[in-house]
Amino acid sequence: MKQTGRGLLNSPGATNRKPNGIRLVPSANTETYNRDGFLTHSCLNAFGPSLGPRFCSEGCITGSSNDMQKLNELIFSEPDSTLTVTD
Repeated sequence: MKQTGRGLLNSPGATNRKPNGIRLVPSANTETYNRDGFLTHSCLNAFGPSLGPRFCSEGCITGSSNDMQKLNELIFSEPDSTLTVTD
């Protein structure tokens, strides 16, 4: 899904079961395209076609293990911060 507008994400709600995974909770009035939140996680082939029948993601925000660890460190270093998503 292509990002088509701006949005705000509050601090993470909880971790998820994926590697380096967290759940981002949208702020009020953020267009979420009928989702109740956004999951982030790392995977082996985050930016290319999947090498097997299972895809890396089904719409999550993904990246390499190092990149997602850095993102998590930034998010958790500033509790109650807001991540702004832009076009």
